[in-house]
Amino acid sequence: MADDIPNECWSRDEEHFSYETLGELLDCNDDLQVGDTVYTGNGVTPDPAEWVDADDVIEQLACRAYDECGEFAETYPEVSKEATAELQTLLETWARKYCTPTWYMVKNVREHEITFEDIEAEAKPDSAGAKHADKA
Repeated sequence: MADDIPNECWSRDEEHFSYETLGELLDCNDDLQVGDTVYTGNGVTPDPAEWVDADDVIEQLACRAYDECGEFAETYPEVSKEATAELQTLLETWARKYCTPTWYMVKNVREHEITFEDIEAEAKPDSAGAKHADKA
């Protein structure tokens, strides 16, 4: 996982997971109360290799050859399984090297009901006088 992708993330609406801790969520949403439901999940960087497909590239070659040359290219290209696998590996390697997503997906989303303890932990000052929150 990239350094800037939070392992744990929090959301008020189960759609925008923009908080890294429950404390941060509570601090930015003063209207949340005991009994309200918020959401937590795990930030995961998508793998761009999942979005490339050697068969798509080969099919595009065939379509363009047919558009350019007509029936003479009807059986083009004839690619072995080994060559297709090699192209797939090349595409996956290239995608991972040059197409790293700058966002994350949230997996394993769970509801969390805000408790009195959550609110108290957010309000508790640390030794320097600043508020802090323990991770739930």
